[in-house]
Amino acid sequence: MAEPNIPWDIYIDERKVHLDYALGILVVPNTPSFMHKLWRYRYISDGVGGHKHENHEIHWHDPRRDTLPVVEKWIYTVFQHRGVRFYRVPIAPRQSKMVAVLNFITKFCEKRGLVEPFNVVAFLDFDNEHANCDLQNHVRQITGIARCYHLDSRNNDCIQCCDLLLGATSLLWSDPTIVLEYPSLKDVVIKHNRLSDGKIKRYIAGFLACHIDANGRRVYDLRKRSGKPDIIN
Repeated sequence: MAEPNIPWDIYIDERKVHLDYALGILVVPNTPSFMHKLWRYRYISDGVGGHKHENHEIHWHDPRRDTLPVVEKWIYTVFQHRGVRFYRVPIAPRQSKMVAVLNFITKFCEKRGLVEPFNVVAFLDFDNEHANCDLQNHVRQITGIARCYHLDSRNNDCIQCCDLLLGATSLLWSDPTIVLEYPSLKDVVIKHNRLSDGKIKRYIAGFLACHIDANGRRVYDLRKRSGKPDIIN
């Protein structure tokens, strides 16, 4: 069924680690409401009865122990906010980011039954590889969407959330046993003990895995071993 009146925003981040190339794609209807929730959840306990606003970038490659309360609430919000979907789309070694982005947006618009000009806005995380090309106009013209922007993730919570989910799902994909380790890591966090960066990542991935097991259709379904992205529905 067509949904012509719903404005869709698509946030896209890229992962290039060893031979693991993938896009993280966060699809959000009515972004202002979702983004407000992400911003609101940056207010966390200061440990002395008050609250503070966590201003640090939520970045998968540089995890911070003190941002875990924000991370947990953000992951919860992805499942709680109606219509939000996250997709981890593998990229073939010789496939360009551009082709993968165009393929996803085109398929998304077709599956939603949208009518051109599509009420869709794409937001791409800025990267040096495409710094000197007119990537956003190219995506907009080829796909027929309303607008496309190139953003610095430091200035956008939705891109940061996408980066977080991409890193966590990629780690779970490579090591599904993390879900078994999560209870012991949770105990360490509850006791406010220190965790290495690697353990923080495993804690986040384990926390996400608990939610995926509850409702795998809402976020990339790790139970699928085919390497294909979740179905756009």
